[in-house]
Amino acid sequence: MALFIRASTNKSLLLITNKYYNKLCVTSLKLNTLPVMTRANYSINNNYNSSRGIGTLSADYNQKNSETFLDEKEQDEENSPGPFDTLISKRRSQAQRSVLIQGESPRSYAELYLYCQSFGPINSIHQYTIPTEGDFFLVEYEDLSSFKSLIESSTHVNLNEVVPVQSQMLWFRDTLLRKNTQGPLGAFKKAETLPLAVEIRKYPNKLITNDYIKKLISSKETVSEQMEIIYKESKLQDIDLRLRFFIANQMELSLSGMFPNVTALPFGSTVNGSGKCDSDLDLVINLQTKPESKSSRLVFQTKAAASDAQVNAARLLEPISGLMRNYLPGIRNIEKILHARVPIVKFHHLYTNIECDLSVSNMTAVYMSELLYLYSEFNPKVSPLIYTVRQWASFVGLTNSKVPGPWISNFSLTLLVLFYLQQKEILPSIDYLKMNARLSDIRIADSSVNCTFLRDLTKWPVGKCADTSLEDLLHEFFSFYAEFDFTTQAVSLRKGASINKPTTQGPKKHTSPLHICNPLETSLNVSHNVSVNEITGFIIAAQKAAALMDEGNDYYPRGLLDIFVEKKKSLDKRFTLGKRNTTKPRVQVSKLFTLDQDNVNKHKNNNNNSNNSYNNNRDTVDVKRTSSKQSHGKRR
Repeated sequence: MALFIRASTNKSLLLITNKYYNKLCVTSLKLNTLPVMTRANYSINNNYNSSRGIGTLSADYNQKNSETFLDEKEQDEENSPGPFDTLISKRRSQAQRSVLIQGESPRSYAELYLYCQSFGPINSIHQYTIPTEGDFFLVEYEDLSSFKSLIESSTHVNLNEVVPVQSQMLWFRDTLLRKNTQGPLGAFKKAETLPLAVEIRKYPNKLITNDYIKKLISSKETVSEQMEIIYKESKLQDIDLRLRFFIANQMELSLSGMFPNVTALPFGSTVNGSGKCDSDLDLVINLQTKPESKSSRLVFQTKAAASDAQVNAARLLEPISGLMRNYLPGIRNIEKILHARVPIVKFHHLYTNIECDLSVSNMTAVYMSELLYLYSEFNPKVSPLIYTVRQWASFVGLTNSKVPGPWISNFSLTLLVLFYLQQKEILPSIDYLKMNARLSDIRIADSSVNCTFLRDLTKWPVGKCADTSLEDLLHEFFSFYAEFDFTTQAVSLRKGASINKPTTQGPKKHTSPLHICNPLETSLNVSHNVSVNEITGFIIAAQKAAALMDEGNDYYPRGLLDIFVEKKKSLDKRFTLGKRNTTKPRVQVSKLFTLDQDNVNKHKNNNNNSNNSYNNNRDTVDVKRTSSKQSHGKRR
């Protein structure tokens, strides 16, 4: 059982495990392995400066008393990794055995494959192209020793002109040097017998536009089929996940010299089951330490950490951003945002075409991602519904992922979908998952956040509406929120029910137009930024979609193409906030799409927050390998 506790966590927090008080202890926790339950007795080794966000505690369980403890079979089940842990472990392992090699063209594949194979068996090669940068090959070896052999054989050129950093990113030199290299290059003539690349992509992180979606769904007849293909074609593909974990591993390796137990973990859309091909990468750096060893008389000399976790995170990200700017290949456009509630460093990864946000010790976000991932894995209809609702919101102009503002976010839309499915009893409430959690499910993260919930999907309650089609679920989603009382009610996934909207504390007490309780930190409102105009627009758009689907399939013969009305269209005055007026005579569907500026105000204030941003010209430029003189021959 792993119990993650941020430094400032008070010992009293562990009282949540009160009934297991005599069965807990602190042990060391390896980053790449699961914790093992070993001993009894409750103790806390407060060996590091707590609240600094750099420590990890784990609680273990004793099997000695057979009358009160699980039998061996149950113990194995208790220790078995959940689906999210399995996903993270698999992808991290792939990244640790992979190299990213830039070639001259797709024709480089055959010779590169033969050369790389000389260092050991290759598990897979993924090939892709970035128009502005060229062709790349992501090579995964079957074992770590083969990967290390390749890295040890790699070299630098023009040493007086470069920063000699060693990394997993390489480029393939011209065949003019073939006589000086190793490997069975004489077999190049037999290239036709080589296995093909696992995946060939024009470019990774492809942009999912509304025009692309229109073309995609026009080939399907039913709404359910259209929803399925939106999910299938928009979701992160294997190469997308591999590249994101590859970036995480690059950050991890760059810091491992000073922090040998560091991990860089993707969270958010990359791993929560709702990520798209063009999603950004959210990364968290976790500087984990071992508990104090009472038997050792040798203690590391260290610097004092700041008492405030936010200050400490900003202080840590400052030099990391400098390291990235000056030494890490492929990192560009670095922007520091260190005064936010969660300090981050934004950057662009040149060789994967992925935008990234880097934070420190934000484990609550990792566990939030795990919760959403479990929901999406529990029922195969969850993800297609989430993707479709988010695409609908994009079409009608409810979301803007480019800049922050008063509009509803994709994360809020995801929570609204999950809450609706809780009302349908398709998904359980978080309170249910917390109440039925096992010992191994206990997690306490950043600033005392309880992230405990049942992680074994086989023990989740069987959901209802198994025969309900995706089209019917979408229709009922629109109907549900077309009549939801957003004025007085808040959305609570923890309770699995609506609750009275809390009042904001302060001299001017008020309620937020949209209140969605953070599933793990319930005192927070994840949609506090949403304005009255935006939630009004959401309600009216839901009313419009619900009314159209009420009329029957004859009124939306093109399926989602008719439901996804462009943002320049709006609603008939028939629609009122809170309820759909079903008592009035039906109107012609064509009248529902006339412009009515009195009902919908769609002005977006595009305020681009540029605080603490750095001029892109200050970035250290990656060495370009374009001339034969500079590169000792062209790349292949």
